[in-house]
Amino acid sequence: MDTSPLIYLIIYLLYYLILRKFKFEFFNLILNKKGSMGKCSHCGTFGHNYVKCPQLTREQVLEIKKKKKEEKEKKLEAKKKKLEEKEKMKMSDFTIHNNNDYEIAVYWGFNTSDLLTRLQYIPAFESKVSRIRKSCHRIVAFPSLEVISGNSNDAESSLTYAQNTDQYIVAFDFYMKDFPDSSVELHLPYQPKKTEIDEWKEYGLKSHYLLKEIEKLTSIKKDGNVIVHKKYENIETFIDMIQDISMPNNCSDVDKERAGIPSILTNIT
Repeated sequence: MDTSPLIYLIIYLLYYLILRKFKFEFFNLILNKKGSMGKCSHCGTFGHNYVKCPQLTREQVLEIKKKKKEEKEKKLEAKKKKLEEKEKMKMSDFTIHNNNDYEIAVYWGFNTSDLLTRLQYIPAFESKVSRIRKSCHRIVAFPSLEVISGNSNDAESSLTYAQNTDQYIVAFDFYMKDFPDSSVELHLPYQPKKTEIDEWKEYGLKSHYLLKEIEKLTSIKKDGNVIVHKKYENIETFIDMIQDISMPNNCSDVDKERAGIPSILTNIT
């Protein structure tokens, strides 16, 4: 008796039962058919997705679609915010070209505060680079004499200055998020504010400087003594009088700078 048809029937029944029991899962796993449907996110069955799931009504499918869309938008928004925060934290170079005949003091601060901290000095006709965060930093540049600390030669290490006030003369003041370029050229004619005492100091210091220059041109120093050249013997008494003029102890390089004569601040020798 030929048993082949019976064997084929048994194999077919087993195959049918397996497919029915596992709802095509076994078939998809074994064959790993390329491009076949994955598992339904609702019922867990292979061969369809939640849109075609027989267990869901149309309203339920639309609700799931809406929820998935909202979740996707939230993820995209979170990613966008993360990138924006990363961009805000980036440091960039900012170059200041001081095209003035005086030194400037550069300060930095935050957009949310009037407190400024000294960053660096830039001598006359020189340029320097600062590292800044354009998103949150404010950069302010003053003529150094505007912000000198007391009788010292240094600008204030920190100060409070509200933008667009007349507290100081300012060469540059910007919230960097509003400044489009990566460098700036500074041109600002500047005359320090002078009190009556400052004007008298200037008068005295300039006069003393000129007298000392005349002394240098007409004499030499030897063993601590001033010896007038022979051709200037007729003004020897005048030169001797210059020796009797002493500089006040409280006269600072700031006073000299304000008077427009050589000082440490201008590096003139």
